[in-house]
Amino acid sequence: MKLLLVVNNFNFGGPQKSLLNLLYELENYDLEIDLAILNGENQLQKYLPKYVNVIKIQKEIPLLMLSKNGIIKNIIKNLDNPILIINTIKFLLGSLFKSGARTQSKQKFWLKNAEKFNFSTKEYDCAIGVSGGHSIYYIVDYCKAKNKIGWIRTDYKVLNRNHDIDQKYFNKLNKVIAVSNMCAIEFEKIFKIKATTFYNSLPIKLYENIQEDFKIKVNAQLKLATICRLDYGKGLDLLLDAAERLRGLDIKWFIVGDGKLNKWLNKQIKSRKLTDIVIPLGFKFNTGSILKDIDVLVHPSRFEGKSNTIDEALYYHKPVIATNFDTVYEQITDDYNGYIVEMNGDDIAKAIKNLYKSDYKYEKLKSNIESQISISEVSKGDEFLNIIQSKEENYL
Repeated sequence: MKLLLVVNNFNFGGPQKSLLNLLYELENYDLEIDLAILNGENQLQKYLPKYVNVIKIQKEIPLLMLSKNGIIKNIIKNLDNPILIINTIKFLLGSLFKSGARTQSKQKFWLKNAEKFNFSTKEYDCAIGVSGGHSIYYIVDYCKAKNKIGWIRTDYKVLNRNHDIDQKYFNKLNKVIAVSNMCAIEFEKIFKIKATTFYNSLPIKLYENIQEDFKIKVNAQLKLATICRLDYGKGLDLLLDAAERLRGLDIKWFIVGDGKLNKWLNKQIKSRKLTDIVIPLGFKFNTGSILKDIDVLVHPSRFEGKSNTIDEALYYHKPVIATNFDTVYEQITDDYNGYIVEMNGDDIAKAIKNLYKSDYKYEKLKSNIESQISISEVSKGDEFLNIIQSKEENYL
């Protein structure tokens, strides 16, 4: 079977890591797999299994996506497309003076400009828009494939997108995959299109193929970690509020990740005098090696499709303290394998103190996790192929 997997970018992130692991799961099947990286950002490419072929993308695509990274280089590449360049510059200049629904503007830009080009891929049995958004637009507009599948990566109701534009594209798909039952339910409510749940493939096989890149050597009575992209949706402000309430306790709280709030985070840690408690580690690819060394994962997110990090923590038998975003209930049972708390620093801190003060409660959670974790009889490779090959009605 010939598969095309399309990603918006192939930089470090949960969806990209789960895709990488899925590719390792699929390594011994009779498949020919091509990977298309739309904006050219390919930091994870070096970790790909050798059988996966990365294909060249048309030079116009990063501009159609309005990708800011390498914008000058991409404009130079497209000097033979003056209208696209002019439209791109107009949009970028206009966005400097506008606030609000930038995502919707980018959707409209693609819709208006993509039809000017007549790109085409080789023919595939299946083309999958792995990253949602532009990856789905690309397979609909430009891919030759017997089946076209879109992958929904987050809770759609929290995305500030133009549903009418997305509906036009979803209507042209043969199937939609969602990363959690909650994501599937919310998607179906909005678009009246069936979504099949496929839980992310944990990157355990991926970690087995790379060396552990970091060890935590700091000692403390309770070692916490938050592993996330550093942006507003991940609740870093809630983390800092909680940390302020933990002064005087023998606790170390490691933050693993990078992102646009990196400078803000470091400044806040210093200004709030939290340097003895909160320790930013920056980006670490093998988060499994981090989770082996800590006691509790704290996940103060405001929303998630389905958290890969929580699944990884449970795999390594680590209790989780998570905020009450909608999809958390598919992963955490309160007071069984962790705690689900309100989205505020006070409640997060109370849950941490609860485990700090009671070895019994901590060990009880760990014991519950160990009894809960079991190896599925169906491999993720088999499950994935069964889903993409199944024939079922797309509309509800």
